[in-house]
Amino acid sequence: MTGGPAPTYWTIVLHAEGRARAGFPDELFFDDDLIWHRQHYGRSGHVAYATLAARGDRLTVLNLVSDLVQRQQRAPAFRSRIQNRFGGWPHLLANAILCFAIQRGFRVLNLPRAALVLRHTDPARAPKPALFQRVYDAAIRDHFDVTARGDWWRLDVAGNRDRAVPPRRETASAPAGRRIAIVHDTERGLGHRDRDPAFAARIDRPSARHLDRMLKLERTARWPATYSIVGLLFDAVAPRIQAEGHALCFHSYDHGSAADQLRPCREIDFRTRGYRPPRSILTPEMAPARLRRFGFYWLASGARSLGLAAPAVRDQVAQIPILFDDFPLHTGRRTYAQWRDAALAAVARHPIAVFGLHDCYAGHWIADYPRLLDDLAGLGAPRTLDQIADGLFLQAAV
Repeated sequence: MTGGPAPTYWTIVLHAEGRARAGFPDELFFDDDLIWHRQHYGRSGHVAYATLAARGDRLTVLNLVSDLVQRQQRAPAFRSRIQNRFGGWPHLLANAILCFAIQRGFRVLNLPRAALVLRHTDPARAPKPALFQRVYDAAIRDHFDVTARGDWWRLDVAGNRDRAVPPRRETASAPAGRRIAIVHDTERGLGHRDRDPAFAARIDRPSARHLDRMLKLERTARWPATYSIVGLLFDAVAPRIQAEGHALCFHSYDHGSAADQLRPCREIDFRTRGYRPPRSILTPEMAPARLRRFGFYWLASGARSLGLAAPAVRDQVAQIPILFDDFPLHTGRRTYAQWRDAALAAVARHPIAVFGLHDCYAGHWIADYPRLLDDLAGLGAPRTLDQIADGLFLQAAV
């Protein structure tokens, strides 16, 4: 898809409901080892998804994926049932894609053939050609009138209209009540080595202790948070944070000013969905197209930097404003009591309230953190930024 206007991207997600989902526990559909790509958008019953790119009157399918079926061996207790119930997912997903193309007025639908997808699949994964042929070739030829054009199947949308089974349209309401998200910038002394090297040198060890304390207190309070982690610290701290049920995002690679931060982050971890820029400075690398290129679904930054008072999907990236953080405690501009009162007042003014805390500043608030969590629980329900982003995408769905 070269030349012309930039494409827009869409994701079609296939979920099972009612009797089709009966007999499966909800946690199966959120198992990170099974649902590897995490495309469930916070809803139980996730079966498969497709990613599409649209330009002009042409719609191009980029992939067809069912982690649930393709990784079913990782759920041995449900393996046979998954295959029997959901083995036909490629046919249902192909029908959904055609219905979407009809609904949005596309003229041509291009779908990759199995040989093309195989060439672009990591050989270390030992891909099985028969699986790709079943998903990308047989499921398409069996149902649609298509023409082979090189590496692609070309489908005339109008000519296949009578082969589509239209879905029943339903709507879902947004969750009621205030949602509150805490974002922990996990950087130790890295965020101050250029501006205050003396502080940076003495805060590394206390920051590590603060992290342990935060995890313990949030476990007691049953408060899932989001930890934005500098890439250089990711391998050292991410596993135990995630084991506590918290969401993760990147807080740059090295908390530096180098332009190339996204690429080295992705070399550390492929699945982390969010990004939080240091000091809420939006560099050109934070452009939505660039974030999408590296697989980031959401961006959290200061409300002023984003120009937003409430979270929103813009340019196919969920953009989440952080209302305030604990930097005034570090500078001494506010006492803890003043800061706490201002924080709670800000939360009370917003249906979705997000605020940031730093491991390196935790000495100012960690002793009072249990009380703060209690006060926040009285104002609303805890959410991670992954959950907030999922809700935004669902609300923006067509």
